[in-house]
Parts: sequence; structure tokens; C-alpha cells
Amino acid sequence: MKRPAQSCKAVFAASFFLLATMGIVGPAYGAGQPTFVYAAASNTGQVFGYTVDSTTGALSPVPGSPVTAGLIPFALALTPSNKFLYVTNYDSGTISAYTVDGTTGALTEVSGSPFKAGVAARTVAIDPSGKFVYVGCDSSGTDLWAYTIDQTTGALTPVPGSPYYTAPISYETGWNAEAVAVDHSGKFLYVATEEISVLTYQIDSNSGALTQVSSSNYDPGVQPSSMGVDPSGKFVYVTGMRDVFAYTTDTTTGELTPVSGSPFESGYPYEQTLAIDPLGRFVYTANDNPDGFSAYTIDRTTGALTPISGSPFTWATAPGFGAMAIDPSGKFLYVPAGGSSNGIAAYTIDGANGTLALISGAPFAVGTYPGALTITNAPSTTPFEKFEAKVYIDEDRKTSFRAEGFFRLGQTSTGIDPVSETVELQVGSFSATIPASSFREEGRHTFKFEGRINDVDLKITIDQPDRDDHQDRKDHDDRKDRDRDWDHHKGNDYLFTAEGKGDFPTRFVNPLTVGLTIGDNVGTASIRADIDK
Repeated sequence: MKRPAQSCKAVFAASFFLLATMGIVGPAYGAGQPTFVYAAASNTGQVFGYTVDSTTGALSPVPGSPVTAGLIPFALALTPSNKFLYVTNYDSGTISAYTVDGTTGALTEVSGSPFKAGVAARTVAIDPSGKFVYVGCDSSGTDLWAYTIDQTTGALTPVPGSPYYTAPISYETGWNAEAVAVDHSGKFLYVATEEISVLTYQIDSNSGALTQVSSSNYDPGVQPSSMGVDPSGKFVYVTGMRDVFAYTTDTTTGELTPVSGSPFESGYPYEQTLAIDPLGRFVYTANDNPDGFSAYTIDRTTGALTPISGSPFTWATAPGFGAMAIDPSGKFLYVPAGGSSNGIAAYTIDGANGTLALISGAPFAVGTYPGALTITNAPSTTPFEKFEAKVYIDEDRKTSFRAEGFFRLGQTSTGIDPVSETVELQVGSFSATIPASSFREEGRHTFKFEGRINDVDLKITIDQPDRDDHQDRKDHDDRKDRDRDWDHHKGNDYLFTAEGKGDFPTRFVNPLTVGLTIGDNVGTASIRADIDK
């Protein structure tokens, strides 16, 4: 049970200079929650499941894997709760449904599955509430199938009016639904059609019914093949034959506006698949001819993409064509492996610069002709209303860091209790998970941890400064001569410090990400650290 937030009895000033202030930019993965990858084997009509090793990123089969799907399973999607998995079957014109065992990852087909869909059922998306499923078909017309999800069984019921057809079909509006995506508010469905258009539909939040609100020509290039919305919900990215097209979203109308500089060239004149980092830092595209990746950093203000140094990347284990997936922590990228490997290629993501390194043991077997992938979502989290941080780094014989920060609990938070909840810390490429019961409580307002994690000596203090007789009052007073005060109000405000010293496997490079997760409360910030070399 979470500790209720305390009421403020005094307003404290913490006075170190703020380098960055930003809200949560993406989901943070809760410790202790297993991560599962699911992949479709197109030639055998099967779905394979794997458990992700949270340390190495290696994959191991889940019990009962694989399970049978329809003919040419093409795309996969999980509900936000990870309770149900849906798979479109291209040649069968159906959608298969499975319940997911949250402990083992094992799949059990839902009663009544597979459910009827359109000819050439290609792409699938689920709204953020987990109530509706949308399937786009690569048939003679742009037809969309909409379903409501039975929250108990996972069974699908067609939404009244489904399927929806785009008319007239022309070179101006495009045809065939190549990719679909739902915005993070659940208000709009975006559909990339073959050739030249991205269509916008408004979603009825009660029934799931669709109303087309825009058919503008956004020119996403010939053969759009993949689409995604960034974690902030501000930007939509669509891959074309050679480029990545970027748009800002109007949260009121759903209208898309091209980002300045879009499209961004990938370097490959082929259809591409897309993966967006769940922390909002990077975009990756892959294609099967030639073999390689293009990688970009995301400008979180404008949505513009900048190629990562060394991009495009090529590998001995070739990426195949099919949807890629990045795990909720943003550490691992999984891609269908092309050529004769018939597996899943797996890479670690350098959190500082976005570069990729092949994981030992990859590719992992997945049957023949692996296609799309999906990965379990992060558990439901409550973003901090504010999260601010500064980091000092001393790169000596034993590198050390000191992170100082402030956070304010979100309005829907039920409070925090670091003693009974798992705490996660990220400073650049270093991350640590502190299991529940590892912190000790000093009074009612200070929580401290001291130990060694990942070969680093670590000290963390989480502090609610709302009492005049607070044990750490002197520590806060000593900061008054620094650069600025935190903006505090009432009992939802906390300070934190984290100090680490050890042999870090990689150097700290600016800009770096600072993240803190306490139970289901989470925040991240991208900052420039003060690094003393």
C-alpha cells in the first residue's frame, strides 16, 4: 500500500541550478514485471513467445510456444494491460485473439477466435483504453474493421458501422490500408494508405465508431509501410520507400502538419519498418534489401530527426522485413532476422547516443520467414507533475556521479513509499533497480538506501521537506547559496539525491537521461551534466 502524501508544514528551498525541466517523456518499465516478445512466423502460421532477460536482452521461449494462428500472420498488437494479444492473418482475412499469462507469457486462444476481418488483413492497432481494436486491410479498397474488446474474455464484437470504406478511392486519397496508429489520447485513428495519403478518423470514445475528419494528401511517399506515434503524443512518423515523414498533431482536430525538414532520408530505396524508442529519444527504421538500419535522434520540441553518427548501420545478422519492437526500458531492440537465419535479431541500445550492438546469442529461433514483432507494454504508471535534475560527474580512476533533483507527484498519484516499493534510478547509461524493503525510513519524511549495485557503490536519499525539525534540514539549508530555488508547494513535493562510484562499463556522454521510478510513479529528464574529465 502506498504512503499518502504528507501535508506541507513549511516551504523549503533547494538551491542547485536547474539544467532541465520536463515531464515524463515515455513509459518507464516497472521492476519485477517480466517482459515478453511475440513474433509471427509467416510461412508456418504460428506465433512464438519469448521471455526477455532484463539484464542481457536474450530471449528464451515461453511455455507452450509456438501457438497456431491463421494463414500468414502479419501484424501483432497487445492491449495496454498486456492481457490480450491480437494477430492479423493476411491470407485468412481474420484476426486471432489470445489471453496472455502475465507471469509466464504463455498464450491461450480466446473462445471464438479467429474473428472475421477483411481481405488481406494487414495491420492492427489498439486504443489506449484497451477497449477497441482496429484492423486495416490491404485489399482493393481502404477498409477498416473496428471491434470492441470484451474486457473479461478478450473476445471481439464488430463496432456498429464496421467495416468502414474510404471513398472515393483515387490517386488523391490513396487505397489499401498499409499502416494504422491511434494517438495517445485515443481520439484519433491515423491510416497510411498506399501511395500518397494519411487519413484521420475521429474515434467515438463510447462505441469505438469511426468518422473520417480528414483526407488531405500528406504525401508519405510511395508504399508507406509503417507508422508510429512518439511517447509524448505530439508527433507521428510514417516510413515511405526511401524516407521517414514526420508530422505534428493537432490535439483538437487530429490534423497533421509536416515537421520542418520532413521527409528525412533513410538512405535505402526500399520499404521500411519503424520503431520508436519508448523514452522518446530515438527512431529506427529497417529494411530487408539491402540489409541495414537507419537511426535518428528526436528533437523533442519540433519532432525533427537527426541521423545518429554511423547511421545507416549494417550487420552480419540481416534485418528482415516486419515490425520491430523496443522493450519498455528502452534498452533492447528486436528485429525479424532476414536471410537464412529465420530468427529474431536482438541489439542493445546505447542510451547516450542510440547506437546498436548485437546481443550475444542472437538471432533467436522463430520458425520460418519471421514477420512482425510486438513486445509487452510498460505497466501503468503515474507521471510526476514535475521532474527536475542536475548531475555532476567526476571521471577519475573511479568514476563518480552525484545527481540532485526535485519531483512533484502527479494529481492522480496515491503517494509513494520507497520502503515497500521498488525504486529504479537511471543516470545516463547506468541504471539500478533497488528492490522493495531496501530503503530505510528515518522519521516520517526521509528514505535512504546505501549499497552496491552493478559494481557501483550507491547512495540514494528521497526526502520530503515539510517539517521544521526535519533531520536533513541542514543539508537543504546548505544549498541556499547555490543558483536557484525549487518551486515547492504542499506535500506532493520531494527532493532526491543519488551518488554513485565505481567502474562504469561506459563513459557518461551528454546529453544524458536521468530517470526515477518509485512504485508506479515515474519521471525522466534529458539534461547536460557537468562532467569533470
